[in-house]
Amino acid sequence: MAGSIITCRPGFESALVEEYAHAVPRGEGYVHMNRPLPRRPLVFERQRMADVMALAPGEAKPLTEKAARAILRRILLEETLWTTHTFHSDPEIASRAEGFEHALLRTCRKMDTGTFKCWRKPEKLIARNTGLAVQLFFARDQVWYTTSRIDEMFDRWPGGVRRMKMDTDSPSRSYLKLEEAFSYLGREPQPGETVVDLGAAPGGWSHACLKRGARVLAVDNAPMKIDHPQLTSLRHNGLSFKPDVPVDWLLSDMLVPPGKVISLLRNWVGKGWAKHIVFNVKIPQEQAYRALVPLLTYLAGTGVEIRLKQLYHDRREVTGFGSF
Repeated sequence: MAGSIITCRPGFESALVEEYAHAVPRGEGYVHMNRPLPRRPLVFERQRMADVMALAPGEAKPLTEKAARAILRRILLEETLWTTHTFHSDPEIASRAEGFEHALLRTCRKMDTGTFKCWRKPEKLIARNTGLAVQLFFARDQVWYTTSRIDEMFDRWPGGVRRMKMDTDSPSRSYLKLEEAFSYLGREPQPGETVVDLGAAPGGWSHACLKRGARVLAVDNAPMKIDHPQLTSLRHNGLSFKPDVPVDWLLSDMLVPPGKVISLLRNWVGKGWAKHIVFNVKIPQEQAYRALVPLLTYLAGTGVEIRLKQLYHDRREVTGFGSF
């Protein structure tokens, strides 16, 4: 079956359909469509694959040479560096996906040694932003594949999954969300810059900024679990906090719904209290996208570039980030 698919965090397929009506849920962690892919990024998407094909039953295990040639058709025709992006919708099928990728590379080496020698690990071509990627998406009921130019992909990371490395000195795993947001934003706090961290406790986001040399004002009614010469802690409600002077960064990881986030942004964005912003939004169990519509409408009307995205390290939440 040809068409396109968009992957997402399992359980958020209906949110993707709410956001892009042409999408049809096909299985856990992805939707399928025969219409053109949306031009704009969607909040709940991880990766998109255009002109996908599905392996016929019996061709994946064991992998046949016919199937391998179909998957590698473009690679075998073009003399260029290439890689494989293998990802899945369920950790339980991770080993099956990894085994399939190894089988594909072994078959490629038998069919065309020269082509095989042009293969590189994904991170090598991510850094260079060049070459081709054979995308292999494993769902419980299907194996989808396509080949894309890396510099034209929606996300250069395999499956749009950016796994950040945990810092053992961080007091919480929320640190990973901010690290991932920085990777999408394309910038991070610099030495000497000023940061206000709302809902800072126990200090995961503050730690990420302090290790980069920034000066942090942590605002929370709960205590911090870190100490640093460039950290100032203030026991205060983050929603009502106002800075004395504009700052370089606003960070907000408070347990508040989308409506409260709009009120927060009216000050920090509307009044120019910060140059860069990263904020987290908690979303309800049902109608996740619909709950975000007022916030998305507000952001569209600000005239500044702020993106809302469900990150890999997010759970029942999404993250906003932008610079202005």
